[in-house]
This record gives sequence, structure tokens and C-alpha cells, in this order.
Amino acid sequence: MASSDVAKVRVVGRGGHGSTPQRAADPVPALAEITTALQTMVTRRFDVQDPVVVTVGLLQAGTIANVIRRRGASRRRCAPSRTPPATGCSRPSRGSSRASPRHTA
Repeated sequence: MASSDVAKVRVVGRGGHGSTPQRAADPVPALAEITTALQTMVTRRFDVQDPVVVTVGLLQAGTIANVIRRRGASRRRCAPSRTPPATGCSRPSRGSSRASPRHTA
């Protein structure tokens, strides 16, 4: 069984109401971009013979349909076999979250 690292990412935006999205900074697009970047990273940065597994098991940003939450979070598990996890799996989070109004990664 391979070892793996768990990473938690929190993206902070500006909350608001769904009827006025222009006043909010929605964290969900940034979380979606981070997830897509992680999947792309696996296919572009690692050798096809190097078994790498990235699982995004949680995306969370609210419970009410017409409210844009201020914060969103994701949790993922990274299990690269030859590349240190800290260098490979955290880079997409730092870049994508910096595109949002306020970032924490």
C-alpha cells in the first residue's frame, strides 16, 4: 500500500445573494479550477509509468441554493510515488486560489 498526503484547501471570497452575483466573489469557480488543474497536472507532469493518484473527495461551499457562500473548501488525497507530494500537489491550489480576491492555501 502506498503512502499518501491529505491536503485541505480553503478559498475565501465575498458572500452574497444569488440575485446579485456581481456583488459577490464566489469561491466555487476557484475550487473547480483547482480540481481541474490537479487532474491536468497528473497527466502532464508525471511519467505514464509513475503511478500517481489524486482524489478530490470533498468540495463544499454552502447549503442554500440562492446564497453565495463566502468560503469554500476542498480536501484531497495525493499519492505520487516518486515526486514529493508537497511540490506536485500543492502548486495548482496556490496558483488558482491567488486568482480569487483573497486567498489561503
